[in-house]
Amino acid sequence: MSAPVRQAILACAVLVTGAGCRGQTSSEPPIVVFRGMHEMPRYDVQEEAPYFDDGRSMRPVVPGTIPTEAVIETDVGDGVDANGNYVAMLPPGAVQHFGSGSDGMGAMLERGQQRFNIYCSPCHGYAGDGQGMVSQRALGLGVAFAAANLHDEQFLHMPDGRMFMTITNGVRTMPSYRGQIPVYDRWAIVAYVRALQLHQADPAAAAADDDRDGVPNFADSCDDQAEDADGFADSDGCPDLDNDGDGVADTADLCPALPGATETQGCPADQVPQAAVPEVPVAPAARVRAPRAPAAPVDGAPVEG
Repeated sequence: MSAPVRQAILACAVLVTGAGCRGQTSSEPPIVVFRGMHEMPRYDVQEEAPYFDDGRSMRPVVPGTIPTEAVIETDVGDGVDANGNYVAMLPPGAVQHFGSGSDGMGAMLERGQQRFNIYCSPCHGYAGDGQGMVSQRALGLGVAFAAANLHDEQFLHMPDGRMFMTITNGVRTMPSYRGQIPVYDRWAIVAYVRALQLHQADPAAAAADDDRDGVPNFADSCDDQAEDADGFADSDGCPDLDNDGDGVADTADLCPALPGATETQGCPADQVPQAAVPEVPVAPAARVRAPRAPAAPVDGAPVEG
């Protein structure tokens, strides 16, 4: 290898080695030829924005816009009835979200216990007596903080809808849990709080089921009427002889779980059982005698008229 070639290789090696050295640190920003997304124009919270006519960078929501997970029913989504009053008991739609009848209530209480232990027990305690770890810590530090005892008289007679909205929007030192806890989980917490209150006041009453329909009294809108024995559990514990709400009684409804109000059998038009389709007798086809063709004339024989 000639000397010039060796010198060239050595020079390249020195350059590569030097390029890999960082050198001394610098407080100056790095030099980037293509800035890309290193610097993007943006607005800070509540910053003025001359681009818009009203000068606000935080744009208002388009009227009528709702989130995709929003619940349209006011009793479930807002805890109020059509007149704007708090609902007194758990909405049937909230229970049905977890299942039907006693299965739905059982799953709801189990979910409510999980969510309560995660979000509520740090302040209110696992028993709901207001003696959670946060309250105990505040007491040890001499801080004037006391979580509410959910067994106090005011909470025992509070409508379920108001308790739901308290979880949703918060009150006083209690923050809003609208963003952390979904709608149906908030109702599950309300149901579990009611179970805690009943168990605290009277353990036997917490499991009472006077009509023995599988729905405990505290969640049974008809605790003196057992559900109908039609094979379909009703979440509110009341008899219902038309479970699919199509106007056809279950006793005459061939599809009691499928709404079909326009069909006399109670089934959707495309799901009428074959056995339910009445057979229409077909009249036998009338036998029509075709006219006889005239006989061909025979030589010397008379032709019949």
